[in-house]
Amino acid sequence: MLELFFALMVGALALLLNRLSIPCQDKVCSYRLFGDVVAFSAGVWLYSTILLLLSRPYATLIICVFLLGLLFAGNQLKVRILNEPLVFSDIFLAGYAIRYPRLYFMYAPVWIWPILILVIFLLVVGVSFEEFIQYDLILRSLLLLITLVPLFITVISRLTWSKSFREKLKSLPLTFLANQDAQSFTPMGMSLLHCLWHGQFRSLLKNSIHLQSQKKSFNCEQCRHLLLIQAESFCQLSKLTERKSVTPVFDALWDRTLSGKLRLDWTGAYTMRTEFAVLTGVAPKALQTYAFDPYQLARQQCMNSLAWDLVQRGFNTVAWHPNDGRFFERNIVLPHLGFEKFVELSELSSLRRMGRYVSDEALLTEAVNYLSHPKQPTFLFLITMEAHGPWLRDRFEGAQLLTEEERYEEHLKSFDRGLGNVLDKIQKEDLPIDVVIYGDHLPGLEILRQNRETFDSSTPWLYFGKDIEEGKVNLKPETLRELIRERVLRL
Repeated sequence: MLELFFALMVGALALLLNRLSIPCQDKVCSYRLFGDVVAFSAGVWLYSTILLLLSRPYATLIICVFLLGLLFAGNQLKVRILNEPLVFSDIFLAGYAIRYPRLYFMYAPVWIWPILILVIFLLVVGVSFEEFIQYDLILRSLLLLITLVPLFITVISRLTWSKSFREKLKSLPLTFLANQDAQSFTPMGMSLLHCLWHGQFRSLLKNSIHLQSQKKSFNCEQCRHLLLIQAESFCQLSKLTERKSVTPVFDALWDRTLSGKLRLDWTGAYTMRTEFAVLTGVAPKALQTYAFDPYQLARQQCMNSLAWDLVQRGFNTVAWHPNDGRFFERNIVLPHLGFEKFVELSELSSLRRMGRYVSDEALLTEAVNYLSHPKQPTFLFLITMEAHGPWLRDRFEGAQLLTEEERYEEHLKSFDRGLGNVLDKIQKEDLPIDVVIYGDHLPGLEILRQNRETFDSSTPWLYFGKDIEEGKVNLKPETLRELIRERVLRL
């Protein structure tokens, strides 16, 4: 039967592209056979599902080839920019990509869009030329059963299976690190195993890390304010390349304060991983299937965090972010992480802008002014936005005359000026403010992607304030919370 042959062809293509997307780098990749079976089955399922909807075998074949090619290209683009393959939880980011296309789709080459539009147009026209085939009830029922297989897997994965099945899952070498698991099981095999694990163990995980207490233990009236700054895509570019530094204020502070490298397992994106780890002290890897997007868990329940630590000791806790509060669902997540007030773009829109985003200089200056007034100890968590990529030629006035890295450096200069304003006001008015700064991830600049193998994915961090000793300490983001607790609360 022609349809069966086409289904097998699509399955074989899915298997091939799945293999090519993350080639085996070890001599033996014993679990990749499982991934091959998953990929082949997924290809057969895709063809069967579209055929059930269209009843046009040739058009279905062409559409399947197009969709698989698109998935392969998307995976390769993500690997090239972020050094990480697609994972099953990326489906949750799809809504953000549609709502904020400039933050995601503009990393793709410009030439791809007219080609993509043309191909879609030709597909639509091509489908209309093929004659509709009226299949009999038996074949349509078979196609329907195949189509419903993912639904069956979803339902079954959420059931509490036998102890032996859980033990079998635990015996597999799953690391919940995307590159390692994709290498071991192939991307499609990894995705299925992560789905099964998620169905079996997510409830146990949620129960193990919920908020334990919200009661205030004592008032810390003599405590100093804390300004924690998560600097978007911030790095000392001059330390990674031969370029001259454009951040003299930060560099001087980094040399004479408690500072070091923040060692990350990701680059070019995943702000929420760093943000979550610093606030909660929990390594994303420890979240198992929530590791790739920890805020999918944090939006569901309150969790122990630095903010809750400070709330319990009488601090006001406030978070500022000059972006849509629905992005990463921070309007839900940050209150769950202990912030009594979350201020988003709608309340910060009056601040001066640098191109498309609120200026870091204006934001940091406003933050230190805000902390100069309250008598009650206040924890202000500042999430900057200005340096977010991509760094396109229309970024700001005159940007078309600059290279990509020069455009990025303009944002570094803005941040550095703002940091200088913070430092000046603290020193001149003797304000009781401790400041902690860290970069959420390296920027996805082409100059860094080309030399990715020559350096790690660390970003800088520093801590300055009264009685903060100098020194160099390299940390993971989850250990930064404990360091802050020790110095702010003397715990």
